Amino acid sequence: MADTQVSSGELCFFFRKNAWMQTLVGTCVTVCVWDKENRSGGMCHYRLPSAPDNFSQNSDANDFGCFAIPNLLRRFKHTSSRLENLTAWVLGGAQLNGGDFLQSQQIGVRNISVALELLAVYGVPVLGVSIGSSEGRQVRFNPFSGEVDFRFVAEQYPLSRDCHSRETKLHRVFTTLTALNQDAFAEVLEDRDGLSIEGFPDAETLFEEASTLAPDAIVIDTHQLSGIQRLGGVKSGDSIPTIVISPNVRALTGSEFHRLNQAVGRYQFVATPTTFNQVLASAVATKAWLYEMGRGPDLLDPRQTPIPVDTVVLLGASTGGIDALDCVIKNLPCPFPPVCIVQHIPSDYSHSLAEKLNKSSRLNVCEAEDGVLLEGSHVYVAPGGKHLRLMQLPDERVVVRITDDPLVNGFRPSVDYLFQSALRIKKLKKVAALMTGMGRDGAKGLLSLKRDGAFTIAQDKESCAVYGMPRAAKELGAVCRNVPLIGIAGAIETAVKSFQTPGSENLSKTAAMNGDEG
Repeated sequence: MADTQVSSGELCFFFRKNAWMQTLVGTCVTVCVWDKENRSGGMCHYRLPSAPDNFSQNSDANDFGCFAIPNLLRRFKHTSSRLENLTAWVLGGAQLNGGDFLQSQQIGVRNISVALELLAVYGVPVLGVSIGSSEGRQVRFNPFSGEVDFRFVAEQYPLSRDCHSRETKLHRVFTTLTALNQDAFAEVLEDRDGLSIEGFPDAETLFEEASTLAPDAIVIDTHQLSGIQRLGGVKSGDSIPTIVISPNVRALTGSEFHRLNQAVGRYQFVATPTTFNQVLASAVATKAWLYEMGRGPDLLDPRQTPIPVDTVVLLGASTGGIDALDCVIKNLPCPFPPVCIVQHIPSDYSHSLAEKLNKSSRLNVCEAEDGVLLEGSHVYVAPGGKHLRLMQLPDERVVVRITDDPLVNGFRPSVDYLFQSALRIKKLKKVAALMTGMGRDGAKGLLSLKRDGAFTIAQDKESCAVYGMPRAAKELGAVCRNVPLIGIAGAIETAVKSFQTPGSENLSKTAAMNGDEG
């Protein structure tokens, strides 16, 4: 029987069924829960730890650990499971090269924290973990037997710089003597020239020395729980990669959990290695990432004051859209609010489209990457074969998400998919334009945006290669202004400026009253 694939944002539950679930996680986390008495189990897979304050549970809810884990545990309640029979595994939360913003936000670490925290709150013991490091994992879970298998898949998640450069090489590592045995130390020293491993009797002594000597990495064992509370207390010019290892698979509950949870902070990772070499590989990857970012820790503090983005421009096109988009993008000024583009295009051509637009534009045009922060004077082109959506984080900043969700209106990427995602972010003022193309994709989304106060534009019939999508929008009453192609950039710029004028919060209603619609 084939494994059941559990994708991000999904959960799966089997009752007394001897079959395997499977998933692949990077920064995401998967939680596997097993009922040993009922022989039932479930798996959830989420991308982010928590949802924005104004988020209401919908089809996207299981993308957030704060919803996915309680939703999974409810499945057990519905089958009359008893709490004392439940155990859990937590896997994932790697630190991967998924964009500067995601790295600075420590998404993997926070995903781990929310899993451990919620399982502790609900009283479900964590039987095993494989978390942190710089590698993705393929995870298989049998809900009948409770077996959990996983393997690292580092080759699918390469770092974007050489991890063995002079700047990222490890010369001095501090560890507690209980972390690993002497044979393991000898093996590592034989393999790594110039490496000094210094062992300390306890974590407190280690951190006292680290505060003045600043090693390249710190390795601490969960047996030293009293010292774990001091993690993050090392003060030096650079952040020190700190690896917390748990050599034994055992439940983490109560005070042990809380101490471990406090230890998971900025630039600190939790791993369950099989060898000390694997621990050092995690430390090297962490140090390489810090060097790659090229900034001090304060600049990457997720609590820093965000650069406000209060307006976004949304463009949708299909047949004839490549030349039409070029005409619009090259005529937009700089600086300018962020622009998101959905063009119906195969996966092999979206990168070339972004490069083409970038050559003629004053803005920075790129093929959108999952997890990047929405920034002004940037244009994000949806990758071919992938959906692009916007997501607001708890601190109100907005990130771009790239997904493999099902086709919408027969398309992926879909214009409606982008428009509907932007609709959920109430703090953003929106200008949306639907351009040349066959079919109706984007028409309903444009109507929803207009009703929500966005200023909406449709390319006129005469300048369209195919007058399909704009016509569908016009028939629905979704259009504030019909504009020839050559005038779309100017209309967008005027709308953006008008949003900055007091009393113009709802431009769509103003345009309709002035007779601009249609």
